Amino acid sequence: PAQGQGSTARTTRPLEMPEGNFGQLVISEPNGTKRTLETRKLSVRVNVQGRMARTEVEQIFYNPTPRQTEGTFTFRLPHGSAIVRLAMEINGKLIEGELVERTRARAIYESIVRRMKDPALLEWQGGNRFRTQIFPIPARGTKRIIIGYEHVLAGSPGTVDYVYHLARAKAGPHIGQFDFRLKLKGASGLQVLPYDA
Repeated sequence: PAQGQGSTARTTRPLEMPEGNFGQLVISEPNGTKRTLETRKLSVRVNVQGRMARTEVEQIFYNPTPRQTEGTFTFRLPHGSAIVRLAMEINGKLIEGELVERTRARAIYESIVRRMKDPALLEWQGGNRFRTQIFPIPARGTKRIIIGYEHVLAGSPGTVDYVYHLARAKAGPHIGQFDFRLKLKGASGLQVLPYDA
């Protein structure tokens, strides 16, 4: 800048990832601050067959602001997992996502945002972290997002271990309603260990 003129610098930092295997949806306020939207409902459905597990995580977020907005959804997968599904509710209908090459996906996303439609672009952030831009998030309304992933389970001979990580009660974001269901195929027994909140 010229001498005597001030300048404003904006820095981009990675969003804080919640502890656990669920997502968070963050919006920007008009003043530039970030707001993490409340998770009204978190439903987890798991199908285990042999050593393979398929997990679907459904979250319903609430936007309390009086404006339609865009947000960033971040999700941490368990190590060694692969994403197999991304779906989002649009006008009461569940729309399935599609995996496409990154440059093409970005162009499609920007074109849809310009037309005020409802896209989601899932991007790998390295390691086991993913992020997607969500638009629009209705004013004083909800946004339903489903992400599915598969992974091979560890365990000693004759057993498999399935772990679903939640944030510790005092450290993590507030979750309204929580529902967890696991179907086990081809096994004779199930042992459930307590959750240490």
